[in-house]
Amino acid sequence: RNKYYGEYSGITWNCGTLFDTNRARGREKIAMIAHWLRSKADFITVQEAHVTNNRAAYLRQQLANSDAAVFWSADRHKPTSTGGILLIVRKSFLGQFEYQEELRNSSTSPNYTGGIDSTQGHAIGLRLQSRLKGDLDIWAVYAPSSEEKSGTGSGLRSPASCVRTH
Repeated sequence: RNKYYGEYSGITWNCGTLFDTNRARGREKIAMIAHWLRSKADFITVQEAHVTNNRAAYLRQQLANSDAAVFWSADRHKPTSTGGILLIVRKSFLGQFEYQEELRNSSTSPNYTGGIDSTQGHAIGLRLQSRLKGDLDIWAVYAPSSEEKSGTGSGLRSPASCVRTH
């Protein structure tokens, strides 16, 4: 793999529930993401998004005019109650890479068709490769507090130990 030599900017944000029950507040959060994509960020990672298939489709619709590709992961058993992550990348940024590979949790089926992982919702990445500018991996990671893990420790592991490639 070759080191990436291009420029990029990213934002990471623990939004504390992107799809808020207060719909006006949720729309404001999505509008802020759209603004960041237009003004300063090549990619945005969002933790505690509480995302589902329907919510991801809604987000893609809301960001349709923002040049955005949306990747996501959530816990299959309780996607709206905790965790869930988004990796939102400007399509024009992705366009400079010849190869893109989504990196997901190790428990994901080879027949992946959505963003719900069997036990995780804590890590998702993109492996990007360009013959001219080199290679870049972008990760969105959510590390729950020890309280959220019910006393099982911090829950921190290296992203590589949590994923496999497709």
